[in-house]
Amino acid sequence: MDQLNNVWNLLMGILLIIVAWIVATLVKKAIQKGLEAVNLDERLERWGAVQSDEQGRNMINVIAQVFYYLVWILFLPGIFETFGLTSLYQPIQNMINTALAYLPNLIGAIVLVVIAVVVGKFVKNLVYNLALSLNVDRWVSRFTNRSGSTDTVEGVSTERKDTIANVLANIAYVLVLIPILVVALETLNIRSISVPIVNVLNSILAAIPNILVAAILLGVGIAIAKVVGDLVTSLLRGTGINNLTNSMNVKGTQNLDLAQISGQIVAGLIGLFFFVEA
Repeated sequence: MDQLNNVWNLLMGILLIIVAWIVATLVKKAIQKGLEAVNLDERLERWGAVQSDEQGRNMINVIAQVFYYLVWILFLPGIFETFGLTSLYQPIQNMINTALAYLPNLIGAIVLVVIAVVVGKFVKNLVYNLALSLNVDRWVSRFTNRSGSTDTVEGVSTERKDTIANVLANIAYVLVLIPILVVALETLNIRSISVPIVNVLNSILAAIPNILVAAILLGVGIAIAKVVGDLVTSLLRGTGINNLTNSMNVKGTQNLDLAQISGQIVAGLIGLFFFVEA
C-alpha cells in the first residue's frame, strides 16, 4: 500500500511539474504578446528608460521571464509537498504567504506613485502654460538686463522664452510629487527603508516655506535694485557727472560712464543686502 502511495505521489508530482511548466510558458507568452501589443518597447524608448528598440524588446523578455519564474514559485510548495519534501516546502510556503500579505501595501504604493506622477505632470503643464501666458521671462529679463536664451535650429539662432516657465513648472512638479511619495513610502511599511527617506523628504517639505520666502525676497530685492540703480544712473547723468571723464579723457581711449557705474554699484549693494537677508 505504501508503495502504491509513493508511486501515486510520484506521478502527481510529475503531473504538477508538467502543469507548472505549461502554465508558466503560457503566462510568459501572454505577457510578451500583451506588452508587445501595447508597444511597450517604443514607450520605454520614448520615456528614456532604454536607448533602443532592441533594449526595449529585451526588457519585455525580462518582464515575461520574471512572471515565468513567479508561476514556478507558486507551484513549488505543492510539488515539494507531493514528493514529501517538507523541509523544502515549508520555507517556500512561508515566503509566499509573506509576499501575498505584503502585496496590498506594494500595490497601494504603486498606485500612489502613479497618481503622484499623473497629478504632478498635470500641475507642471498648468504652471508652464500659465507662466508662458503671463510671459514671465520677459518680465524677468527687464529686471535682470538679459535677453532670452537662444537655441540653434538648422543653423538659425532662435530665442527661447520659456526658461523661467520651465523652472517654475519643474518646481511645481517636485512640490506635488514629494508629499505623495512620502505617503507611498509609509504605505510600504518597510521602516528600515521608509523612515530615513521620509525624514529627508519631511525636512525638504519643512524647508520649502523658507525657500519660497527667500526666493520672493530675492526677487523683490532684484526688482528694487534694478529700479534704484536705473534711478541713480539717470540722476547722475542729469548732473553732468560724465563730463568729468570727458574732460580728462585721453584721445583714443573709451569714455567712462560714471553714472552707469555708480548706478550698478548701488544696485549691487542693494541686491547684496537682500541676498544676506534672504
